[in-house]
Amino acid sequence: MTSVTSDQAAAGGRSLLRPIRNRSYRYLYLGQTVSGLGNGMYTITLAWTVYSVTGSASDMGIVMIANVLPQIGFMIFGGAIADRIPRRRVILASNVVAGLVTLAMAVAAALRALDLGTLICCSFLLGLSTAFFEPAFSAIFREVLEPGELRAGNALRGMTANVNRLVSPALGGAAYLWGGSKVGFGFDAATFFFAAVTVAMISASGSPSPASEQSLLRDVKDGFSYLAATQWIFVLVLIALILNTLCIAPMEVLLALVVRQAHQGSLVLGTALSVQAGAAALGAAAVGKFGGRLRSGVAFFGLAGIMTCGVTIVGLNAGAWTIVAGMALVGAGFTFGVIEDTVLQRYIPNEYLGRVYSVGGVAAYSLLPLGYAWAGIGAVRFGPGPVLVGGGVLAILACGAAYAVTMRKPDSVLSQHF
Repeated sequence: MTSVTSDQAAAGGRSLLRPIRNRSYRYLYLGQTVSGLGNGMYTITLAWTVYSVTGSASDMGIVMIANVLPQIGFMIFGGAIADRIPRRRVILASNVVAGLVTLAMAVAAALRALDLGTLICCSFLLGLSTAFFEPAFSAIFREVLEPGELRAGNALRGMTANVNRLVSPALGGAAYLWGGSKVGFGFDAATFFFAAVTVAMISASGSPSPASEQSLLRDVKDGFSYLAATQWIFVLVLIALILNTLCIAPMEVLLALVVRQAHQGSLVLGTALSVQAGAAALGAAAVGKFGGRLRSGVAFFGLAGIMTCGVTIVGLNAGAWTIVAGMALVGAGFTFGVIEDTVLQRYIPNEYLGRVYSVGGVAAYSLLPLGYAWAGIGAVRFGPGPVLVGGGVLAILACGAAYAVTMRKPDSVLSQHF
């Protein structure tokens, strides 16, 4: 297991922009920034397209399910592939496939041949592409950055993703207004191809081991075994699972209802979501610049606790300002993902990194459907406020217990500065 000195850890905080000096990271960052902007526009375009084609909310749900199912079903294999062959090739291939799929959607829209079946099929293919892209992209940071640059590199990634969340929906709406589905899908296709070009220009060191003679299923099993046997990774995944199920899923379902029960309108809802994204971007910048002054476990569990406190405050439903303030805490707390990525990239052996990302990701999101279902049932029976407050309190207790368990040993990974 790779060790990181305190000097290396502190180095990442000297300049948030330090990783940009790295040529490979610069191309990777540029490509993903542009592609992320296109993805945000795609989301708006897809929604308007489905409703214009079928006018059915249930059809929109089917299209979204078609995208999520291959991610859940194939991501563990995507992680195994990312540990067998150069991750740069996996990312490049995923971007090209996604670009071809969205280009086909744009052409179909231009020919007025875009129907529900085509949308479902394309959504499935994009989900399949994502299943292979995500583990490879997260793991390749280990290959293009020095240990002292990882925190700042992940922070820049988090900042940009949240800035895209602020601006891309408006751009997507404008693109659809200007030229319809063909423009929105076409722009997204162009951003995928642009990202593929930038990935082709990077050089990655420390590539994974060549393909082994054992089966892919055996590789996946080894990834599960490594995660289960490594306590600190298991705890991080468990906390992410609890937060997703008790806080994030209910928040996604119930936020609009909470705003309505506070006798507020769409302006407050939009403001709350914008504040969340802005706080997440600022939080990522703060962690990238100053996070090395804290131990990894203190930062991770502290930020997770801030996020759960925000959910609890929103659930109190004391008015518009408390909703917005709670969502600001939720956004800032989401920055715990920067710490999680940095610690995984530093301390997990390179030959396991893709599988740990994929197995951990699937496990962390495995109970989201249960969280969505509980949010709806609980809101009917108890009201949205108690569901959010109860979930927030339970999650805070879980973070406290996990902190107590993992921070007892001063030489553990989470006791080190990151």
